[in-house]
Parts: sequence; C-alpha cells; structure tokens
Amino acid sequence: MLTPVWETFVCGRHRYDGFGLAWAISEHLLDHIGCPTLFATHFHELTALQTRAAGGVVNRHVTAHIDASSRKLTMLYELKDGACDQSFGIHCAEFARFPPQVNERFLCFSPLSIPSCAY
Repeated sequence: MLTPVWETFVCGRHRYDGFGLAWAISEHLLDHIGCPTLFATHFHELTALQTRAAGGVVNRHVTAHIDASSRKLTMLYELKDGACDQSFGIHCAEFARFPPQVNERFLCFSPLSIPSCAY
C-alpha cells in the first residue's frame, strides 16, 4: 500500500522552508519508516533524492505537450522515467483563467523572462 504525502501543509511559508520540510520528511520516510510513498511535488530539487537514496527513490513524471504556436498545454497522461524537465505553472494559470496581465507579470519572474519587463 502506498502512503500519500502532500505538501499542502507548507503552503504560505517561505519557499525554502517548504523545501526543507519536504526534504526532511522524505529523508525520514526513507531512512526510518521505509514505506512505499508516492510523492507528487513542485520542488524540482527533490528529484536529487534519487541520487542520495540509491534504489530507494525513483523519479517519474507525466508527459505533456505544449503547442509551439498557441502555447496550449495538453496533458498526455503517460508515465515516463526520470524527473520532469520543465514547469507548467504559467499554463496552469492560463487554464485557471488568471487575468492576462497577471500571466504577463509572472513571465517577468520566470526563467523565460524577457528583458523588457518593467514595472
């Protein structure tokens, strides 16, 4: 039986607090509990646990396709080996119908940012 672990308890905290808690919980589950665990996360850094816990952690991700012209995200629901190599935050915000000005401002703080983001 899988033990689900959610990160929702760290919401509202500083990003590094949440990451630190998620890492510590993961280590505790690996080192002391040893139960099978499904850990869905937005902390890409947690994928490093696979290297630290040889054999105890396996990274998997669900595939998605982003249309180059429309930027539309399509979830393909296919499980692949390895960590996901990208984030879909802006696409989720668009899907949730955030106002366009919010999404445009988000891009100023994204690795995809453009130099002309003045506030």
